[in-house]
Amino acid sequence: MKKITLLASFILIFSGLQAQTEQGQSVVCLNAGYSIIGNGLSAAVNELADDNAQLSTTPVIIGSFDYGVTDKFSMGLFFGYQSTKSDFTYTYFDQGDSTTENVTVSGTRTNISIRPNFHYLSSDKLDLYSGLRVGWLFRNFSQNSTDENFETLDIFDGNRFTMGLTLLGARYYFTDNIGINMEVGIGVPYAVNGGLSVRF
Repeated sequence: MKKITLLASFILIFSGLQAQTEQGQSVVCLNAGYSIIGNGLSAAVNELADDNAQLSTTPVIIGSFDYGVTDKFSMGLFFGYQSTKSDFTYTYFDQGDSTTENVTVSGTRTNISIRPNFHYLSSDKLDLYSGLRVGWLFRNFSQNSTDENFETLDIFDGNRFTMGLTLLGARYYFTDNIGINMEVGIGVPYAVNGGLSVRF
C-alpha cells in the first residue's frame, strides 16, 4: 500500500509540473566555478621549483545566455575565464654551470561555447536541465625563465577545440525573474559552478 501511495504521489507531482523554459524566454547567468586545472598546473610547477611553489588560481568566472527554442529545449552562449599565477625559485644547468633564478609563471584560459540544453521536471520555481558545451579554448601562458629548455608548461598553452557535458543544472527562482543556479559538469572549463540567474 505504501508503494502504491508513493507512486501515486510522484505521478501527481510530476503531472502538475510544467516547463519553466518557455519558448521565447531568455535566461542570463553570472557564476563562479571550480576547475581542476589548478591541480595539474601546481603539480607541473612543483616539479620545476627548488621548493614547493605557491600557486594562485582565480575561480572560473562564467557568463551564459540561454534562449528557449521550445518549452523543453534551449540554445545558448557560454563564456568562461580563469587566470593563474605562480612564483618560485628555479635552478637549471647549462654546460655544467648552474643558474638559480626567480621565475614567474602566469596564464589565462578563456572558453567560448554554444550550449544546447534539455530541460525536464521544471516548474515556475525550479528548472532542471542537462546539456552540452561545444566551443573553443584560448590559452595563453608565459614565463620569464632564461632557460631555453623550460618547456614543462607548454602543455598548458595554445588554443584548441573543446567539448563539455553539463551532467546536471538546476535553477531555483525566488521571484518571477531572479534566482540562483548550480551546475555539475565534465570537461572544460569547470567541474562545478553556481551563481545568479535572471530570466526575462
